Amino acid sequence: MQMRKPYGFILTFTGKQFFPLTPWHEDVCIEDVAHSLACQCRFTGHTREFYSTAEHSVKVSWVVRKLGGTLRQQLHGLVHDGGEAYLADIARPVKHDPSMHFYREMEAQAGSIVAESFGLDADEPAIVKQADNIMLGIEARDLMRPHVAWDKFTELIPNGLSLDVRHPWDWREAEEAFLDRYYALKGRTCLAA
Repeated sequence: MQMRKPYGFILTFTGKQFFPLTPWHEDVCIEDVAHSLACQCRFTGHTREFYSTAEHSVKVSWVVRKLGGTLRQQLHGLVHDGGEAYLADIARPVKHDPSMHFYREMEAQAGSIVAESFGLDADEPAIVKQADNIMLGIEARDLMRPHVAWDKFTELIPNGLSLDVRHPWDWREAEEAFLDRYYALKGRTCLAA
């Protein structure tokens, strides 16, 4: 087991210490993931209205279902951005710059630990990436100013997919919906706190 230094950790919503450079499965908690993603705004906060990564994740899971994905793939869609609960998200064009290689490695490691903590494979299924890109198109269409950068994503929205995000949930609704979806996919009922 890897040694941990007394620094380089974050304190989570439930009070755990999470070490992004040396993450352990036992440090991952669905309540931390749901809360953090519910409090983070997509598109680096440049949306017309606050739109959380938790709502995005729930809707990616729904799109995976609409595309014919299995329950496990839907769960993967729900937690696909789980690493962002422990490392803040960075806009895609910046994240994919060659100079951001180290950050992409850390994010991939955190994402793998999150997926594995919930009984999933570390590798994201192709159907989840497809659903994520469809949701990006819907979000750009509904929440962002028009720009040619969004065209390749808005073109991915399937005809007949009646999903929009023009009226986003507040963060509390998003957190609750995320947890409800998680427990429904895990085959359990979410008990009210």
